[in-house]
Amino acid sequence: MNTNTDTVLNDFPVAEEKKNKKSNKTPVFKNYEDKRELAEKIFAELNERFVEVKIGKKIRKGFYMEDGTKQIGLLSQCHCLQTMVSLAEDFGLDFTVPNIVSDQKGTIRELMDIIIEDVLEDICRGADIDEKKGEHRFDDVTEYIFDSSPYNSSCFSVKYSNIDSITWVVTSFLLILKHHATIHEVCKWEKALVNVIRYGMRYIIDAYIVKKDDEDKSKGEYLEIGWNFTKSCKEPSLYFSYTVCECYLDFFETFKPFLQHLHDVRNNTEYYSPINKDLADKFEKEKAEYEKNRDRRVAEGKARHDPYNELVRIYRLINDIDDYAELTIDNEKTLYGELEAKCKLVAGRVWELTKKELAEKFFYNNLRDTVTEQEIRMSTTSDVLFNTAYIINIMLCAGLDETLELERIRFVHNKEKEEAAKKQQEYNNLLESCLLAEQKAFRTYEGLKNDGKEYIVDQFLVGFNEDFSGHEVSISELRKLRMRTFSLLPLLINTNTKVCEYLIKYPHYNMGKYYSYIMDNRLVDSEGEEHWIWERDGFFCGSNYYYVLALKGFYDYYEKYEEGYIEIGKENAVREKSIQYDFLKSLRAPDGEIGQLNDEIKKQKEEIEKKEELIAEKEEKITKLENARPTVEGTIRQLVIDVLTEEFAPLFANVLKQTSKVLALNMVDDTADDENNTYKKIYDSLFDMCVVSMMKRYCDPATDNEGNCAYLKTPTEYNKLKGKLGGDFAASIIAYVTNVSSLADDKSKSYLQNLFK
Repeated sequence: MNTNTDTVLNDFPVAEEKKNKKSNKTPVFKNYEDKRELAEKIFAELNERFVEVKIGKKIRKGFYMEDGTKQIGLLSQCHCLQTMVSLAEDFGLDFTVPNIVSDQKGTIRELMDIIIEDVLEDICRGADIDEKKGEHRFDDVTEYIFDSSPYNSSCFSVKYSNIDSITWVVTSFLLILKHHATIHEVCKWEKALVNVIRYGMRYIIDAYIVKKDDEDKSKGEYLEIGWNFTKSCKEPSLYFSYTVCECYLDFFETFKPFLQHLHDVRNNTEYYSPINKDLADKFEKEKAEYEKNRDRRVAEGKARHDPYNELVRIYRLINDIDDYAELTIDNEKTLYGELEAKCKLVAGRVWELTKKELAEKFFYNNLRDTVTEQEIRMSTTSDVLFNTAYIINIMLCAGLDETLELERIRFVHNKEKEEAAKKQQEYNNLLESCLLAEQKAFRTYEGLKNDGKEYIVDQFLVGFNEDFSGHEVSISELRKLRMRTFSLLPLLINTNTKVCEYLIKYPHYNMGKYYSYIMDNRLVDSEGEEHWIWERDGFFCGSNYYYVLALKGFYDYYEKYEEGYIEIGKENAVREKSIQYDFLKSLRAPDGEIGQLNDEIKKQKEEIEKKEELIAEKEEKITKLENARPTVEGTIRQLVIDVLTEEFAPLFANVLKQTSKVLALNMVDDTADDENNTYKKIYDSLFDMCVVSMMKRYCDPATDNEGNCAYLKTPTEYNKLKGKLGGDFAASIIAYVTNVSSLADDKSKSYLQNLFK
């Protein structure tokens, strides 16, 4: 088939079909990698870092802190546990599959149990444990030690625990309990985990710092409330206050299915909302839905069959609420309420100290002094970019935006328009300040990175220079630990995610860029291979967790703001395909462009086929003529042979016989008279005849274009051949023909006979 014809008729629609299939899969903004496939790659790297470490006679299993030291501790276990659970719950890995990756050390569920048991062993080491109770041996422990292992385990005690470690353990155990509620299963470690969470929250609440200005007994221009690394600290730390507020948000997210309603009930009471019929109707609808869920009560032992009730049951256990109907978040009755109230106070204080300059300047840890970008560049190390992220996260985790909005509603309800307008302006200022501050921090980081100086701001080391009244914790020893937390980049990305989720609430153009930063900052080894772990010098579990958290935030954003457009894109693709089909159909119609072109091609094809038939006929005739030529030549050749054989040969033989006898007799007769050289002429003629008859046998078989012997192109060549035969040869021929045997010796006759064969 003609190539052009095939292109017009077939290739175009096939190409369009492929194009449409691709557009069905390509998102509107960008084709991001499937999150489950990505999770498998991350889990493969994480799996390699699950090891067994021998400590004395005891074998300890778990995830190590970093590639350099490979030490297992409380922090490394919790960082990796939360990473692993996120890969399963948020990215779609199966908790029970043993072969997600090659050489898997166990299912995610099995690895979770190993880590839970190891963490419980670690924090319960100061208690008297009865090993005979097996899985329930930790149930009756009432005091725990939360250290900073694997950095150091000797600096802390039951009285002085690490606040940072407590927040990691509490969040990790909340994730475990939530997971088991989701799969309708009571966790075998449940009682121990609930006790640890309850103890940890109480410790955090009791470690809350309230510091007054000593000079005027009023609030000073610094952060005088919050948390530091343990109890008995006198001056709050921005970092530890951030970790507690993050933990509070994790608690809320764990029990959000019913906590959100409890918040709404309280807000309705305290802030006199809703204030119009639409909001009132919405509230009543949400209330009815909540009460419907609340009434889905089942027997205590069967609660695991209902995730909603299972979460309620766990919440009641943690907060010591006996009566199901008295489920509450009141500050006086619940640990959750107490922690929330303190986090909100810290968030309000942080905003009070920073709201005038947050968008333009960077703050030191005490929030009293500020620093410029140029001063950052001139320093060797600086935490101020981290501080910007801590400030924003403290305010958003504690729900400061919601608090400002509710206060505005109260003023509106009380018809205090001026105060309501101020509160609205403050809310707008919070939104703008958080957004600009995060972008300013990111631009500064990018500028330093472009200059190869990001090391100045990229790592945060926990400081222990705070005023501390205890004696059981050695501050000098803690200062030597150089405890790393995580890198700046994933923290900034996570901060941006919170700003988008809680404040902006619309697609953010930088999210795609942040996703690229995450992908581009993976570890590249010496051979140029990219790994699915983060940090320049290899795996570090803290940064690794925050990068995975950043990826989770991105995919949450993506599914909320971008994925919906994919469906629109699919509908548009189907519609576009239909339009293309109709258009293509019109082009292929007899009067369409493709139809007319195909008709012209068809006519040309018919003409070509006719010419090809004529050529074939002529070629057939030529072939027949060529095949007939050897037959004609053979017939003529045979006719000549027959004439020569039947007529000329006998005559020639008779003449030759008579002549040769006379010739031979006269040649041997010395008295024979031959004045006219008659016999000599006869002899020469016979000799020439013999030479001619012997040419084809005596010469090489090559011939020229006319069929002549290749060696006989000139008289000289002919005479040369004639000389080769010689007189004796000719005489031998004559003697052989005339049977005068006496004239030919045996050697000559034998040679002659061989030549004639």
